[in-house]
Amino acid sequence: MAAFLDDPGTFQEFMDKFLQGQVMFGKWTDHVKSWRHADLGDKILFTTYQEMVQNLQGTLGEFSTFLGTNLSQKTLCGIAEHCCFKNMSSNCMSNYSLVPKEYMDPSLSPFLRKGIVGDWKNHFSPEEDLQFSACIMGIKPLILAVLMPCVYHAVGIKPLILAVLMPLPVGIKLP
Repeated sequence: MAAFLDDPGTFQEFMDKFLQGQVMFGKWTDHVKSWRHADLGDKILFTTYQEMVQNLQGTLGEFSTFLGTNLSQKTLCGIAEHCCFKNMSSNCMSNYSLVPKEYMDPSLSPFLRKGIVGDWKNHFSPEEDLQFSACIMGIKPLILAVLMPCVYHAVGIKPLILAVLMPLPVGIKLP
């Protein structure tokens, strides 16, 4: 998708590079460990993609409370409407369609793919699942800070920075 990146090769080749840290920004597990051991106390809210898909408005309510904004149900409903996968994937502010094709070509791979939980199972062989799970078994799930410009633009509130976890591998549970 991103023309400035090297060709990732086959899925197995990319996965091998990814697990060894031979990709942009290095080894994923090192990044995760840096968040785990950071002295951030209660400044991180843990949630999962699965929770967001199951109950987006409820999860947004948790974000609102965590951030001390206490948004109304009407506002949360509006945010949930703008942040549902269908709307995010068609919104030029979130789908990268405004980025020139020489930098990001969505015909090669869309930035927002399917928006469903568990689709990784359609791409990983049982051996690849074991290889990936073995690499990450000793660490907590990844925390990503995601800024959703369409949220505050659509409902006229200040930007929300949301802590979102990558989908959890099989057998990994939150504490």
